[in-house]
Amino acid sequence: KQWYQRRVRGQTPLTTPCFPCFSPSMGEPRPPMTIFSGQSHRSFAEDVCNHVGIRLGLATVGNNSSTETDLTLNESIRGKEVFVIQSGSKRVNNDVFEMLNLVYACKTSCARRVIAVVPYLP
Repeated sequence: KQWYQRRVRGQTPLTTPCFPCFSPSMGEPRPPMTIFSGQSHRSFAEDVCNHVGIRLGLATVGNNSSTETDLTLNESIRGKEVFVIQSGSKRVNNDVFEMLNLVYACKTSCARRVIAVVPYLP
């Protein structure tokens, strides 16, 4: 928007638009990143975190007595990029709904961006 306004007002345009993007090639730091996992394959998410070099996000995901998904994010994710890793298993409906709940909780907690990673969905 700023690039467009400068162009319209006759000011010299910027070489790159002023969009809120972060790129290592532009010399700007990447925003903080967090990875959350559902219940389906937590060990896979831990392996991904070990490979990337960060810890798995603190979230409590479980089912209460009526098989409803109980979800609590135990850390602040405001302004962070959040990756939600959740694959399908025998309970595909529950796994997808659990992933959608995690995404919704992250968006309402003011995450900068939420990316769902679904390595396997039968």
